[in-house]
Amino acid sequence: MNSSTRAFKTIILVNSKNTKITVNAQIADDPLSHMRGLMFRSVLAKDEGMLFAFPNEAYRSFWMMFTKIALDAIFFDKDGQVVEIIQMQPCNKLIGCPTYNSKTKSKYVLEVNFGFASKNFISPQKSKLLLE
Repeated sequence: MNSSTRAFKTIILVNSKNTKITVNAQIADDPLSHMRGLMFRSVLAKDEGMLFAFPNEAYRSFWMMFTKIALDAIFFDKDGQVVEIIQMQPCNKLIGCPTYNSKTKSKYVLEVNFGFASKNFISPQKSKLLLE
């Protein structure tokens, strides 16, 4: 799926309590959409996010340049298992934004509103992204 069409897809997470959580996620699956991410967005609905899909598992780096909202970045391995969660702060400027580097290899990353993971009991090794 080419994300240049700004396609949305309903994705399902299974949390640590074995409850299904749905997220309406914009798909970012090419280098341009990976780079742009959620830049310039000033609001994200509580059940909305962006799913970054990569061709392989690797360590990932994210920055928040021109991102106006705080986010949780939920990292998944090739099997959809949650391996890491990083909370990222907004940085509405060009220079001086921190880079958030994963400590674990991942193939997918879901950006959602700050606090989404804890509110929905999403945790590493205990939660999963259901893959088609």
